[in-house]
Amino acid sequence: MSLAFLRRPARSRMLATALFLVLLLMSVPCPAIAAEQQEEGATQQTRVRTVPSEGPALGETGQEPGWSYNSDYIFAVSRALRDSALPPAGKVPLFVLTIPLDTVLLPFSLLAGLLGE
Repeated sequence: MSLAFLRRPARSRMLATALFLVLLLMSVPCPAIAAEQQEEGATQQTRVRTVPSEGPALGETGQEPGWSYNSDYIFAVSRALRDSALPPAGKVPLFVLTIPLDTVLLPFSLLAGLLGE
């Protein structure tokens, strides 16, 4: 198999654009598919940790009232991809794109966390 078609810049740019669009479309969740899964009775597993109601919750201990740092911005794209409904086979190639993107955006997300909750 010859890769001579990649030597032409226009074709290689077109191939890269097509690959990017395919990956972008794979990352968008489809509401119709999610609705079908809900209708079929597929139960989603949720893990709920109960905290005794007598005392403060675990996250509330040691916190002073007022300002607190918001860490939701740090690696937000990778966290959103991790929590998405995509199948694991679709997530793996997208992590290759999201981790470098989150690393580049890390200084800005650290500063955004200073805005607090």
